Amino acid sequence: MNDEDAQDFIDFFDIAQSSVNATVSVERKSDYRPISLPSSISEILKTWTSTPSAALASSRVGIAPCDFISFNGMFEHTWGEGHVEQPRRLTSIIDYLHKNFWLDHQSRWKCLSGRTITDEEIRLVHSDTFLSGFLAVERGEIVDDVMSMRTLSYANANYNFKSVGPIIARACRIAAGTTLDLVSSIVRGEIDFGIALVRPAGHHSSTDQVGTFCGLNSVAIAAMYAIQILEVPRVLILDWDVHRSGGTEEIIGRISNDDQQKYRLIDIYAAFGKNSSSTNRSSNCYLIDLSQNDQLPGDEEYLETFDIKVLPDIVQFSASLIVISAGFDAAKDEAEECARLTPNGFFRMSNKLKKLNIPLVFVLEGGYREQSLVQSIGATLKALMDL
Repeated sequence: MNDEDAQDFIDFFDIAQSSVNATVSVERKSDYRPISLPSSISEILKTWTSTPSAALASSRVGIAPCDFISFNGMFEHTWGEGHVEQPRRLTSIIDYLHKNFWLDHQSRWKCLSGRTITDEEIRLVHSDTFLSGFLAVERGEIVDDVMSMRTLSYANANYNFKSVGPIIARACRIAAGTTLDLVSSIVRGEIDFGIALVRPAGHHSSTDQVGTFCGLNSVAIAAMYAIQILEVPRVLILDWDVHRSGGTEEIIGRISNDDQQKYRLIDIYAAFGKNSSSTNRSSNCYLIDLSQNDQLPGDEEYLETFDIKVLPDIVQFSASLIVISAGFDAAKDEAEECARLTPNGFFRMSNKLKKLNIPLVFVLEGGYREQSLVQSIGATLKALMDL
């Protein structure tokens, strides 16, 4: 994603960076007091996690995090009132899955806890400069002049950052740490498929800089973690978020020649890529731009791309693990209307991946309209559970 594309992204969602006045002293701003997880969602999580393990023994699908501490830690983080990316994205998903899967179908999944990522694990992908800035955010220090953390500094700008920064950092740590634990559960053979219901997203964050709407690049860290710590032979990242990742592309593209054969990125996008000025494309990054068509790409275009380009590339790479940057903002009626995938489109893409018999980890990225988001995730889960 180039600078012009990124600015369009910011303008569209009205982050209103220009409203941040660095001259207003911290003392004149009130402390941010987060809203905790609704009791109805807490009860659902309690129901899921209290189900006897014997009843879940045959389940090969894991969902994380299902523990209150991790889920609440991500829920408490907000970018500000009126922002398109809100905590209720997560609660809407939990409510929908409970009513439409847990109760109606008596389907079960293994409920896995989340955790926070360590500094050393962050260093698997992000630079010391990035980590230094992130730790400053975590301490609640003003980071308006720290370019690597600029996006985070605009969160809840009307409040004292001393009270905002630690909450943002905790959510970022939980999102990434939960993703790593989900990957570990798959490598240990406890599950075949995993869904990380996490926020903030991460695929726009690069080695040195936080991306728009993002925190730590959970998917890229997961790929490095799988290879370097869990000794998985080859990991493929499939990014189907409607936006070109930018961050993941930069991270995977700069891997040394000796290790390039272990990592691969396939990035399918229909927004913020057609005018990209990137000229240093790595051989292990396969970029598929669907924005060049005369009409918005929908099920037909995405499924044809899967059959002709994506699936053959995965097979040729011989991936041992696939980590999906599962943004659902390519759905029809989404905020930007850059694509028009239906729930059936997401079902069929997920089903095609499942038939490869390769372990899959889906990590939530974009998707902002609640109805299309929950229906798209539900369709993905149906494919994984053969419903």
